[in-house]
Amino acid sequence: MSKSPLIKPLGTVLQQADLVSEAQVEVALQDKAYYPELCFGEILASRGWLKQQTADFFVEQWPNLVNQKQKPLQPLGQYLKVAALLDESQIQEILSEQKQGQTWSRFGALAVFRGYLKQTTLDFFLESLFSSSSFSSSSIVGHSDSLISPNQRTEVEANQGTSSSERDEQPSSEGSDDDEIKWIG
Repeated sequence: MSKSPLIKPLGTVLQQADLVSEAQVEVALQDKAYYPELCFGEILASRGWLKQQTADFFVEQWPNLVNQKQKPLQPLGQYLKVAALLDESQIQEILSEQKQGQTWSRFGALAVFRGYLKQTTLDFFLESLFSSSSFSSSSIVGHSDSLISPNQRTEVEANQGTSSSERDEQPSSEGSDDDEIKWIG
């Protein structure tokens, strides 16, 4: 006998992702009682608390993504795009910043730094999809792994002239405020 994966209610998942508040979920549930023909996500979207595409992503795709046995096939940015949490121009800005070598930052950390995502939303995606400690998002600077595709990572490394292992071995320059952005947390 096989176990079926536990599917959480949409409101719970969206709260855990810090995309809606408990109060918003309660109001949407009250609205649902008055408008039973509407889906819960439609109510959140009609109130302007969430994009319809975001609700659809969490209903249609999220359960399969979090219950799959293998590592996600797409880079983080693509999941955030499908969930309508980032658009293509925001993704390209982040990738461009990574390629220019302005900072060796993780994709998600730059999205938070630029104000595109909340830190808690990023953490929710990382913990749910990538659940390895190597994907921690606690710092913007100093990580060799960015959450971009392997091909994009190779391009960035080629532009930098060093491999990720070489960067990891380089000593940090203490006292150099120009090269470091402190994470506010």
